Amino acid sequence: MRSPNHTRRREMNRWDLFREMDALWREVDDIFRVNHVPLQFESSFRAGNGFPRLALKELEDKVLVEAMVPGIDPKKIDISVMRNTLSIAGEREVEQPDQGTWHRRERNNGRFMRTLDLPADIDADKVSADYAHGVLKITLPKAESAKPKRIAIK
Repeated sequence: MRSPNHTRRREMNRWDLFREMDALWREVDDIFRVNHVPLQFESSFRAGNGFPRLALKELEDKVLVEAMVPGIDPKKIDISVMRNTLSIAGEREVEQPDQGTWHRRERNNGRFMRTLDLPADIDADKVSADYAHGVLKITLPKAESAKPKRIAIK
């Protein structure tokens, strides 16, 4: 017969497993970050994977995307769109270490790329982008074929 402690211990071990996996991902992140490798490893146990963080909103005639890119020179950001796929790529300059020892660095440096499927086909010739205060705002007008058509009844 199993004791109540056995069940409690098993539950605690399950919790410890997730905590250990998260710690392992943080260590891998730190190794790559300290060595300035331009890869971003993100634990699946943490919320919100991907950089830059995005907000996407669909309106009747366009799609709006906001990308949070603080500290990145807008001249180092490339935006491309093809039908209903948006790609945002760029680079955050590697900071030259000054005197002292880093004990924690949560800002990633190096190249990044984010690709996302949009909810409609886009007219690529009319896409515009603005950058202010670390926020990249992209306006993506829908292609005529993606806009709703009103049909008159005869």
